[in-house]
Order: sequence, then C-alpha cells, then structure tokens
Amino acid sequence: MKKWLAIGCALMIALTTAACGNSAGNSGNSAEGGGTSTPAPADKTNNEPATLKVYFLQNGFVDTDFNEEFQPFLSNKFPNIKFELINPTKGVAIEDIVASGDIPDLISSSETDVAVLKTLNIPLDLNPMIKQYKVDMNSFYPVVNSSVKRLGDNGETYTMMFGMQNFATFYNKDIFDKFGVTYPKDGMSWDDLIGLAKKLSREADGQTYYGLQVGNAGSLVRLFDQDIVDEKTQKALIDTPGWKRIFDLGKTLYTFPGNLAPKAKYNTVGAMFYKDQNVAMTPYYTDGYINNLEKMLEDGKPMNWDMSTHPSMADAPGKSHEMNMRSFVVSRTSKYKDQAFQVAAFIATSPEIQGKLSQNAYGVALKDDKYKKIFGQNRKVLQGKNIDAIFKTTPLDIHHISKFDDPVRKAIDPAFYDFLSGVTDENTAIRQAQEAADKAIADAK
Repeated sequence: MKKWLAIGCALMIALTTAACGNSAGNSGNSAEGGGTSTPAPADKTNNEPATLKVYFLQNGFVDTDFNEEFQPFLSNKFPNIKFELINPTKGVAIEDIVASGDIPDLISSSETDVAVLKTLNIPLDLNPMIKQYKVDMNSFYPVVNSSVKRLGDNGETYTMMFGMQNFATFYNKDIFDKFGVTYPKDGMSWDDLIGLAKKLSREADGQTYYGLQVGNAGSLVRLFDQDIVDEKTQKALIDTPGWKRIFDLGKTLYTFPGNLAPKAKYNTVGAMFYKDQNVAMTPYYTDGYINNLEKMLEDGKPMNWDMSTHPSMADAPGKSHEMNMRSFVVSRTSKYKDQAFQVAAFIATSPEIQGKLSQNAYGVALKDDKYKKIFGQNRKVLQGKNIDAIFKTTPLDIHHISKFDDPVRKAIDPAFYDFLSGVTDENTAIRQAQEAADKAIADAK
C-alpha cells in the first residue's frame, strides 16, 4: 500500500438520524454579535429522502464533532437528509474505499487530504454549484479563497472550507516567573522570541527547560511560502535557496545552548508544553492547544499560561503560519451532489454553525468580526486570556501541495536533526535530505 495514502479508517458506521442532534456535548448557545449575517445557500434540495455518507478523513474531526457542532442545525435545515457517518481508524485506507466503489458523498478534509483526493479523481469542482446556489465567496477571509484556489489546477474549487486554524504563541508563565523573565508581548518578532528563549533555556532543580520549541523541518517549512515537491518533475525541492532558509532558521532556533530537545522529544512540541511543562514558548495552532488546556482545567490540573501573537518573518510582516483548513469535499460520483453541496455550503456559511464553532474556540472561515467577539465563550480556560492575540496576524496561503509532501517531510527529518545536533554541516545535511526525499518519492510511487 502506498505510504502517502496510509490514512487508516475502519468502516465503523454510525447511522445518525435527525433525532441524534441532542448530543451530550451541545452547548445550546447561539452566535451573538454585530454585523450582517452571511446568507445560507438557497434550499433547493430534492423532496425525496436522501442519506449522505460522510467520511472523516481529516485527523481530529470525527462523528462526535459532526453531531455536536452541526447536526442540530442540519436536522432543522434539511429534514429530508440523514447522515451515515464513517469514522477513521487503522486498517482500511481511502484507496481501499475508492477501489470498493462505495465512495462517500462528503469527505471531511484538510488541505493535504484534498491533494490526496485529487490524485484519486474524487473531488467535484464546486464552481458551477457556487454560482447556481449563489454562495457569496466574498464573505470568507481572502486567504481562505486564495488557498482553496491553490488546490485547483485551473481555477477549480475542490472543497468548501468551513474552518481555519488560528495561530498564537503559547507561553508557560511559571517558567518565566521562575527565572524572572518578562512575558512575551504582542508584535514580537522571531528574533525577539529567540532573545527571550536564550534567557530561559537552562537546567534548574534537576529539570531541563527549553525556551522556544517549534518542531522539525516539516513544521518550520510552514512558516514560509515554500513548496516541498515540484509536481511537474516529482522531485523534492530541498536542495534549493528556499529550503536553505529553513535550515538556517532551525540553526538559529535550536543551536544556542540548552534549546535542542532530544530527538524523540522535539517532534512532540505540544506534549512537551502542556504535559511535560518544560517549554517556555511555542508558536502553534490554537484549537488543539486550547482544547487540551481546557481538559486539564476540567481535570483539576490547570496550567499557568497565556498567549501572545505568533511571530512573523521579516519579509512577511503580519503573517503567522501556513493556512490549515477544515473543509468538505463533495464526491464527483455522488448520487446526491446537490444535497451534499448544500450541506457543505450551509456548514460553511450558516451564522449559527459558524457562531457555535467560534464559541467553541475553532477558527472559522467567515471574516465577519462578530465571530471574533464570541471566540472561545464556551471555553473556561480562555477566561482572562489574551484572546485578541489570535486575530492580530493572518495565515499564509497554503503552498502548492503534492501527494508526496508527507513522505518527504518524514524522510528529511533525520538529516535535519543531525545538522541541528552538530553531526553534519549544513551543506551535507541538505544533500542527504534531498537524497532521502527523492528516495521517499520513488518508494511512494
């Protein structure tokens, strides 16, 4: 089985009817705030009953999320539509589902997932339906539309995006307090954060503290508008000036005394931050961190933390990190294309759904400021936190994603760590990473 498609799922099917809407996790709150509501697409579904198969390809979003965030509103809007929810787990890859001919109608997808689905010829170009159902694409953030267009080859819209990741710098206040260092402020640059990190990376009381952790080369590349693979030549782009910048940043971040974590740890930044609690700062995705910190609070193990803005590169002021999307792909083979599209468009444009997502601390695709005002209202852990920091920067457009991106990211990591730890020099590490990347591409073909 091709490695780039090793996204497992079992066909554990939960039939979800309109009566399933009142799941235990529902907050019951609705969106509030000023601004003009984005109109949902016109309801032109057929009167005949339809059951849409929904497959959760994207990591971290499954049937329980669908039931909690969407189902009550969908049941009211589309009473004639039921949903058959298919959860991912180990054992069955998306290619196996395609080979079976039983392709789901809607597929929950990240930007990387959309690229994989393209290679399988699954996504329907949504442009005609966007026009037919008069979906106002100007209601979305510009970076949403530009990133979605990058996934097409000739202007196609292959996915309906309903959410986007926000980014911030999370910091452990206890570590700053322990060493008498001032907390990071909004608007700090990478150089500013590195300056703080040098004051915090040390051994104390038998504990190793790391001032600033960002992740491996596969994470660092998301700070630049940098492609990983040339789709035309199907060659990795590691031995290039663009990737030299990534190696240079890694050297600046990790090679001052005390800041390079062991190889087994430096790929697990989140766990180091909120489990080990030995990382002072980490600029990263917000929703995963917030949800974990919320659970810690609920479990009676609160962490003393806050946020500041995600730093920007000097040549991209105000930009944080590459776009990461939550979206739905409509299968081009679906018997219910119109219904599937209207469900996806309703999720993306409904003020009620978008409002609930924002209240639950998920970044939304709609640019109306009212969603910022209610962000995180259902998360106790955000009370008193610097929530505004999340919205003071804008994500970068996604790069031109290749189906070989993931195997390349994994393949280059050993050479990158050898460079950071001083085993090899930069030129040797880049050459070795290029060779490993090209081999990974060949193996994945």
